[in-house]
Amino acid sequence: MKSKRLGHGFTIVELLIVVVVIAILAAITLIAYNGIRDRALSSALKYEFVQAAKAIEARRSQSATSTYPSSLPSNLQTNTAYSYYAAVNNGQGYCLVRTANGQSNFITNSSTTPTPGSCEGLVGWWPLNGESRDLSGFGEDGTINNG
Repeated sequence: MKSKRLGHGFTIVELLIVVVVIAILAAITLIAYNGIRDRALSSALKYEFVQAAKAIEARRSQSATSTYPSSLPSNLQTNTAYSYYAAVNNGQGYCLVRTANGQSNFITNSSTTPTPGSCEGLVGWWPLNGESRDLSGFGEDGTINNG
């Protein structure tokens, strides 16, 4: 009597390898998606700040004394996420804070790159990058001694 040979199936090891490969591909996809999403959010934040800075600069150019406005321009006041701090040194600077999802970022007239944090109560901002220039916009430039 002849015996019939059954078809070959997958072994447990082969199935585990397939599961591991699928998990690795899913992890790579997730990491790539998060990176793309983070870059998109960063670009959107930069764009918002650029538009806000342009509105503030436009108000400054309309001023007879070429000073920054004492309050946020009306086209930005509808966005409650902004806090605006006019410089105390004769209106020669400003700081704009945007808070969203519990995270604050700010720009100043001297540094329009969004920086994490807030400038509420800020007196000066020296990033310790070898320069003595105050990036807060408040004009509190220093001098480097024994640098």
